[in-house]
Amino acid sequence: MRFRKTALQTMVLRVHELGLSTCPICKSNELQVARHPVLLHTGGMRHDSNQPKDPDENVIFMVRIECPDCGYSLLFNAERFVKSSEKIFINGLTEEEEAEQERSGAL
Repeated sequence: MRFRKTALQTMVLRVHELGLSTCPICKSNELQVARHPVLLHTGGMRHDSNQPKDPDENVIFMVRIECPDCGYSLLFNAERFVKSSEKIFINGLTEEEEAEQERSGAL
């Protein structure tokens, strides 16, 4: 699973709108948005599948911003970077297949 190209473009724009265009540590001008989400598990943790699920248990899909020079990374909630109705993930398609399906209107 990875972020759709359109979602990544939206995220990059949003990061710049928030004023994050340079690395706060090394001042590099080249921050990168990762293609794959970080899954952040919150709440309870089941050690046995027979245990009841903790009602506070959740998985948050995060977008990772990383400086390629020093490795400094930031995590943002991916759902807050795009409209709630926008599909932000794609699974099982190459970027070329995704682009072809977007051109044909299938996505």
